[in-house]
Amino acid sequence: MNPPVSWAEKLKRYRKGKAEDYAKIILSPPSKINLYSAMRFPGVAIIMGDIRSGKTGLAHEIANEYHKRRQLPAVLHLPHLTDSRRRKLQKLVPRWMLIATKRSQWPQRSVVIYDEAAQSAHARRSQSGDAMELDDLLSIAGQRLGASR
Repeated sequence: MNPPVSWAEKLKRYRKGKAEDYAKIILSPPSKINLYSAMRFPGVAIIMGDIRSGKTGLAHEIANEYHKRRQLPAVLHLPHLTDSRRRKLQKLVPRWMLIATKRSQWPQRSVVIYDEAAQSAHARRSQSGDAMELDDLLSIAGQRLGASR
């Protein structure tokens, strides 16, 4: 009766059998990654970082890439914006971007930027309508991701 083979020994045998393929992968130059290829579609991305570190700029660049490559509209969701401020801000963004204060304003198949979502769902207001809506959005997005796989 042979003694059981350890995991490390199995790995050594596997690598020996795949040495050439393994070397090609390890020694090949890395493939070029760009912003568009790094983002899953459909998908959800939560961008977190320090204050003034470029989170909003990154979100807008992602929306711009999806607009250029897939002709998807973008939505900048700002739930606490007054209607007069929303109209002024709408004039400053590209035509393919909508400033929205309600989820019902979002077009189908769009890139949504929920800017400063953490502020809306702050811990002290965790049971607020905005926090519940954000939780619902993440749940729906998760269900859609599961269905698209």
